[in-house]
Amino acid sequence: MNTKLGLSEFREVFLENIDSITITSLAHIDSNESFYEEIIFKLFHLYQRESSDYSVNEILKFVHIFLYSAFKHKLDVYKDDDEIKLY
Repeated sequence: MNTKLGLSEFREVFLENIDSITITSLAHIDSNESFYEEIIFKLFHLYQRESSDYSVNEILKFVHIFLYSAFKHKLDVYKDDDEIKLY
């Protein structure tokens, strides 16, 4: 039987492994807590989908790719709400 983690366990595994590839520091995570909590919450829903076979560590790879590129290219934080809609 394939059982999935609950939200608190998912968050714990996510945060324990986010620095498995050196991208950011725990200080950065602490100072941007609402940003990371929203990511965790939305990714948890993806993880929980019945048709999803992603593990937490596989999901983290996507987060690592995004964070690496955002930091490397100094992503502009301004976004007009009409430009991008994420569901």
